[in-house]
Amino acid sequence: MSALSNPNTFPPYATLPDLPLDEDGRAELTRRIWDQLITGRGDADEFIDTYGADYDLTDEQLGAAFAALRTARLLQQTEIGAYTSRTVAAFEELNANGVVARADFSCCGSCASGEIWGEADDSRHWKGYAYFHQQDTSGLVEDGETYIGYGAFPPEDFDEATYDALSDDTKQDLYTADVTRLLDDVMFPVFRRHGIEPEWNRDLGTRVLLKNADWYTPIEA
Repeated sequence: MSALSNPNTFPPYATLPDLPLDEDGRAELTRRIWDQLITGRGDADEFIDTYGADYDLTDEQLGAAFAALRTARLLQQTEIGAYTSRTVAAFEELNANGVVARADFSCCGSCASGEIWGEADDSRHWKGYAYFHQQDTSGLVEDGETYIGYGAFPPEDFDEATYDALSDDTKQDLYTADVTRLLDDVMFPVFRRHGIEPEWNRDLGTRVLLKNADWYTPIEA
């Protein structure tokens, strides 16, 4: 399968076992399991714990359904071969360039925005951060687009006493300039090198939209 193909397409050989479900029920269960698998979540017990109460099926039946589609996904992964999504490659390059970049990070926007600061270690000076969370990943798989959160960390020569003496307006102006420069000079060029087009209205209250993005995360055998 070429890199231009969709690595998350549902293959024709992926089928559920016989289950006491009507056609709509089979389709819904298939979609939900496949959505888990193509976002890298290949644990049947986790699926059953999360969604088991939604179905009038035993844990054994749900486990068999998950196992059948999991086997199909593993076969599909062998057909795909070595493949790294452009989005993952872009985030890896951002990390190499001093931006804490996390894909499929945390469960939601509120948790991700609080946890991202803890991702900056002492290995270097980190300029800022970018992330999208697990709820964003589903949209990325489906639409090829995702919004990212972003921000700047204090500069390497940051002087806390000097900063504290500034007015609130001046502090905000400095932060806005730091974030805008980080996006324009570092993040956006990286995304574009990987064929991803960032779209932003230059308002720090608005997340950046990444268009023509992709996602592929294989499950472990």
